[in-house]
Amino acid sequence: MSSDTSPDTLFESVFDGAPVGIALLDPGGRFLRTNAALQTMLGYDDTALRPHRFADLTHPNDVEQHARLLRELLAGTRSSYEFATSCLRPDGRTVHAEVMGSMVRPGIVLVIVKDVTAEWEARDQLRRSREQLGIAIASIDMGFFEWDIVTDRMMWSEEMSRLAGVSSEPLIHPFGARFYLIHQDDVGMVLDNVHETLADRARRSFESEFRLVRPDGEERWVLAKAHIFRDQAGHPLRALGALFDVTHRRRLQEQFLHAQKLEAIGRFASFVAHDFNNALAVIVGQIDVLLLTQTVPAITRQALVEISEAAERAAHLTQQLLTFSRKGNDAPRVLDPNDTLARLAVFLRTLANPHQLSMTLTPDVGLIRIDERQLEQAVVNLVVNARDAMPDVGAIVIMTGRTSDGRVSIAVSDTGTGIDEEAMSRLFEPFFTTKPAGQGTGLGLAVVLAVTEHANGEVRVDSLPGRGTTFDLRFPQA
Repeated sequence: MSSDTSPDTLFESVFDGAPVGIALLDPGGRFLRTNAALQTMLGYDDTALRPHRFADLTHPNDVEQHARLLRELLAGTRSSYEFATSCLRPDGRTVHAEVMGSMVRPGIVLVIVKDVTAEWEARDQLRRSREQLGIAIASIDMGFFEWDIVTDRMMWSEEMSRLAGVSSEPLIHPFGARFYLIHQDDVGMVLDNVHETLADRARRSFESEFRLVRPDGEERWVLAKAHIFRDQAGHPLRALGALFDVTHRRRLQEQFLHAQKLEAIGRFASFVAHDFNNALAVIVGQIDVLLLTQTVPAITRQALVEISEAAERAAHLTQQLLTFSRKGNDAPRVLDPNDTLARLAVFLRTLANPHQLSMTLTPDVGLIRIDERQLEQAVVNLVVNARDAMPDVGAIVIMTGRTSDGRVSIAVSDTGTGIDEEAMSRLFEPFFTTKPAGQGTGLGLAVVLAVTEHANGEVRVDSLPGRGTTFDLRFPQA
């Protein structure tokens, strides 16, 4: 039995039986012949492929590149070429391929096409997974770190570096090299936690919550969690963990605790105010009876008048306490704030003395639903606050207007000293005041906030140290 082992026969055998796509192209890049693997890959039979150029089936962005490579090959300036492309099958599927071309005879180019779709899709899926993981990590403000305890080599991920505000690249450094970023009040606690965890051979996890101070001065609360890898004897070898930014959670906790504190203060204030009002009623009643007595000496009568005035001031204070705690007998009604402010104008100018007070009331500003007595109290408190904020003679302006979203605005502005950042954070806390002892109860702005929110409004504050302050009360139209 004999077999034909001539070169032509071997070429035919390899050409037709190869597991990769093979084609012969003419100088114009048209198909002269294709093997079964290429036909299966591209979705065309040999007859259908012959009228086409190979470039007709490749991605449009690769047509010019293939034409250039083919020209260089035919000109003899290169012996072969390689490039990656994608081909569109008649059924709409895309085939990703690596193409290698070489000259086999003058004017005839041999092209080998390898289907790398599976590998390409795997790489693309890996890329997508990394992108999704990166987006997920960025959305929850989390970074990773790894510490080789034996060699003292700490590595931060890109997200970890960005979270700490030191770089946008991964960092490698010894343990403790970045401890200057930890708030000075928390460094000792973090170090103690680390040493205790490493010393306890049974512990496999570490957790600590502390503050980071970024290079730009911003303070962030973070939670560090790590798993400790140990050898059979329990000695620590490596720590792998994550750092979570929990600043938002901490702020929500602080707001919740603050709200609970305000609620407790409100209940206590209401209890005290009611009892104090009852005591004042007795005092004022008895004074009124004594003042009706004709035999009271003049000096005693004057003392009784002063006691009565002091009782009235005390009653005013209890009313502010009740307003703050929202336990007063409020009677909301629909009113025009311009009318209320116009009636108060003379009193407010006297109250603002020695400062100049002016009003700019926008006609037809709109109606609001509020207890008029409480609105008056809120405006009076703001004017008093503005007056006391100006050590030198200044100006107070009360304006009404309409906001872009249709709400009614009552704004009180002054040319005073402004409010610093620390005071701004506590501005509406009951009993908080920046005034000297004996010159303020700390209830004025707390009452303003309570009155405004009780009428479904909001208070906005615009202030800078040395540039004055504007309190803007915004109410929905009735």
